[in-house]
Formats: sequence, C-alpha cells, structure tokens
Amino acid sequence: MMWNNCEDAFLFDISTSSTTEFTKRDVLSQIARLFDPLGLLGPVISKAKIFLQRLWLLQIDWSQKLPSDIAQEWSSFIASLSYVKNIKISRFVLRPNPKEIILHGFSDASEKAYGAVIYLQSVCDSSDNNTFLLCSKSRVAPIKSVTIPRLELAACLLLAQLTRKVLNALKLKIDQVLLWTDSTIALSWIDTPPHLLKTFVSNRVAQIQELTKEYHWSHITSKNNPADLLSRGIDAQFLANNQFWFQGPDSFNSLNSETELNQSDKNYLSEFKSKDLVCLTVKTSALFDDVICISNNFQKSIRIISLIFRFINKCKKNSKECGAPSKIERQNAEIYILREVQVRTFGNEIHSLEQCGNVTPNSRLKSLSPFLDSQGILRVGGRLRNSILPYNSKHPILLPAKHKVTDMIIQYYHKIQFHSGPQALLYNIRQKFWPLNGRNLC
Repeated sequence: MMWNNCEDAFLFDISTSSTTEFTKRDVLSQIARLFDPLGLLGPVISKAKIFLQRLWLLQIDWSQKLPSDIAQEWSSFIASLSYVKNIKISRFVLRPNPKEIILHGFSDASEKAYGAVIYLQSVCDSSDNNTFLLCSKSRVAPIKSVTIPRLELAACLLLAQLTRKVLNALKLKIDQVLLWTDSTIALSWIDTPPHLLKTFVSNRVAQIQELTKEYHWSHITSKNNPADLLSRGIDAQFLANNQFWFQGPDSFNSLNSETELNQSDKNYLSEFKSKDLVCLTVKTSALFDDVICISNNFQKSIRIISLIFRFINKCKKNSKECGAPSKIERQNAEIYILREVQVRTFGNEIHSLEQCGNVTPNSRLKSLSPFLDSQGILRVGGRLRNSILPYNSKHPILLPAKHKVTDMIIQYYHKIQFHSGPQALLYNIRQKFWPLNGRNLC
C-alpha cells in the first residue's frame, strides 16, 4: 500500500512469485504481503483467507506441495493480483460544502466468510453519487458448522464494532448512521430483548444493541449489498474497476427495502429460550415447622411466612409486588401460623365444632365456649359477645399452654410492654390472645 502525494491517492503494489509449485507456507507468506489495514481490497483478501482455511481443512503440512488442482487455483489468484496496480483510491472522501454527511454500514455472511464495509456519503445539490469507501473488515466462518442466520448476526456485530471505531476516529460531524443487512432473521433478533434468547445469540444481540442504540438498522436486498463481495471473495481483476465496491450501490435513496421482519421463521424461533413449566408444591406443615425452628421471634416468623406466600403468588399469578410485606400480607401470615398451631393442638375440638357446632362435654375447652370465626380461627366465646369491647377483646384467640408459638407471643408482649409484671403482661396479652394456663406462663 502506497500514497501518491501528487494525486493524494492510495495505490497498491504487490510482489508475486512466478513459481507454479506452492506449499502452505508459501500461501501464508503471500497473504501476509497483502498489507491493507483499511480493508480497501477486502474482497480479494477475503478470498485469500478462505483459500488458506481450505488448506487447514485438508490437513496439508507446511512444507507439503499443494495438490495440482489447488495449486492451479492459487496460481490463478496470484496472477490476478497484478490488476491491483490499476486500483487508485482517493484519500479525500468528502465533497465540498455537503448539506449532510451520512455514514452507511453493510454486513453480510456466507458459509465461507462474513464481513462488514463502511461508506461515507456527502449529500449535495447535485445528483451525482458522492459516496466513497472508507474501510472494511472480514473474517472466515468457523470450521465448526454454524447456521447462516448466526453468521449473519456475527456479521452485524462486526459491523457494529467497526462502526464504533470509525466514528471514534473521524473528526467529522456525522448527521446520520444507517446500518444495513440482508438478513431479516438477524434484524428480528436485534429487535428482540436479549434475555429471551439463547446464550450465543443473546450475547451478540446485547453487544449490538449497546453499540448501535443510537443508530438505525434496516433491511437491504442482497443485490444491493456490497458486503456480499466480502462474504464470498473475488479475484483482483474483477475488483479493479468495480464501482459497486468502491462507491456502494447506485442510489442510496432507494435502498430501504420495506421487508417485514421474519419472526415466524423456525431459525428465528429456535434461538428463543424454552419456557420451562415449573410446578410448585408446598407442604404447609413442613413450611410451618421450618420457619418456627429457625426463629424465636414472633414478628420475624410472620415476616418470613408472608414473603414465602408472596413468592408462591408470584409463581401463580406473575405478581410484581416488591418491598416489605404489606399489612394484609402480614395479617394473612399471622392467621396461617395461628391456625396451624390450633389444628395441631386443638384438632379434636375444631373437628367437633365443624361437625356439630359444639365441643364434646369432656373437652378441656368446654368452659370457654369456643367457636370458629370466619377465618377458621378458634376463639373464646361467652357472654361478652354482647359487650361494646373490641372484637379481639371479647373473643381472644385460643393458644395452647405448651407451644413455641405461645412462648414467642408472650416474649413479644413482654418486650413491647417494657418487661411489665405478670398481671399487667397477662392483661395485655388477653386483649387479643387467650393462652391456656396463662397465669403460670406469665
């Protein structure tokens, strides 16, 4: 690569070998001479890369002579490099006094390679094509088989990365950045939230969205996509006077192809994460035992139970509640704890009340006239039902004498009453609860 300072243009002069016998080492040596940091000869270099990858697939050693048919193909490629001398590329890529400067990027992929190419367009009053090649980048496709849509997505990522580098290097005010691909599947992926996609596609889509969030992606037909030359490669004699490569499509104004994104294609849908059906089963007795075992604090136990119930509701109803448990959630958790305690200790009495409406004559609760409220909680009955006292004071909740939950409730009231005496403590507890043998417990 050389610079003609008189014409302010880039020229190329590549020395070639006249031999007809080649080894893989000779091929690599010749490719290394193609010094083209901007990718101005991208399609030619792409073809050379594809050829070298074929030699690796054939497992040819470095010093081994190439088979005659492959050697002939490489010899033809080397001969065509003489046409590179006819290529002259102007270093100045802008028209005087443009009304608008637009950067166009194109990407494409094939089974052999994928690449990206960038052009700079000066919008002027004249209708002439004022678009010039800036740079390009190509890579051979992985040896491991990859689907074409995935390669197209890799090409889009390469274009996004190249665009970011070009914009950082240019000291120009770019009015628009337009990015093009001929893959509707890749475009559909780019328009999809990454967390819905499988890892390979998700990672690349996330990078593309981050790099190009301020730019516009569009669809273009394959015949108007100059990056197609990168993905397939061409000989130098076909590149020397190729205006499609050096100046892009004939009319950038008519590029936009109103093609509907292909979101029903099986290749597009195959990259979505599968939605696993989760069946949540909760054994309430085990849940109760686990929570009571890990905590000696009644309010903490209520909070834990309420958060567990919130998680269960989220799984069932896709709820979006967050933060500390609400008052209703805490009330429901408290009712669950009390009901679980009563079922375990007053099971016979609850069964009798549900069946007959009364407890058996020999029940230890007979003198308290117990009844079940609307929430299934066992409460003290009696003549106070006609008083004007609050409901909890008239009908306190029954608690067993020997149970950890009863102990936690007594400790809770003892703490909030600032360690009051036994009579005051029992009085405050009985405003809501009626622990059996309460005087001895307090």
